Amino acid sequence: MGNLLAIPIENSILYVQPLYLESTVSGTSIPQFARVIVALGDQIVMDSSLSRAIARLTGGPAPPAAESPTVAPGPIPAPSTAAPPALAPAPPKGDTKTLVRQAGEEFQKAQQAQRKGDWAEYGAEIKRLEQTLNELQKRSR
Repeated sequence: MGNLLAIPIENSILYVQPLYLESTVSGTSIPQFARVIVALGDQIVMDSSLSRAIARLTGGPAPPAAESPTVAPGPIPAPSTAAPPALAPAPPKGDTKTLVRQAGEEFQKAQQAQRKGDWAEYGAEIKRLEQTLNELQKRSR
């Protein structure tokens, strides 16, 4: 189980709980994202990605399911020395539902970058997700 996130949105709270698989073989205990549980009000959804779960929760269009990448055994690739992608300086815009969907998409992109081992892109997406969540919190005050 990942950390439970409680995100205030207007007059309610969006709960997000990621679920991970972890190997029981010693020395290979890196968790792998498996599912996410999302709850808003009296609705609860579990899906393979945050963006799909939020789409089901809000009745929006669901993005296509991403295929799990196949990881070949071998050496761990060297970390990227490329500069992280530039972040948009402007805060996220849109209504609350749009921002919730955007947060789901950003989380999904971060998970994809993590699976590929692209830590620069992962960090950039997490930063974008943080900005979107901060905007949602500001609006709920």
